[in-house]
Amino acid sequence: MKIEEAKEFLKKKIKVNNAVINEARKNGDINLIELTNDLDTESSAVETVLQALENSVSKDIVKKYLEEEQEKYNAYKKELKENNNLKSGMWRHMGAKNMCKRILEIERYV
Repeated sequence: MKIEEAKEFLKKKIKVNNAVINEARKNGDINLIELTNDLDTESSAVETVLQALENSVSKDIVKKYLEEEQEKYNAYKKELKENNNLKSGMWRHMGAKNMCKRILEIERYV
């Protein structure tokens, strides 16, 4: 049985239990009402489990999320590496420019 089929079966079970409980209450049969208390507890338990299933996160969703986050991280690492290369190149350029300025200043005095 697949999960969706099981969910539908349990939903039908709850409806049947609630119908029996309502009928017992309508007839006012004390003995039957006491017997239906178990059905009421069963329905509550099934509803709780169904709610938990609907709120749970599937493995596929988690896997997809992790893959997306990994892609973002890899893109960030690549961008950071490119930025570091640019910064490094800029500092080398600035160093060469400053060195040229110093040489020109020295040449003025020579």
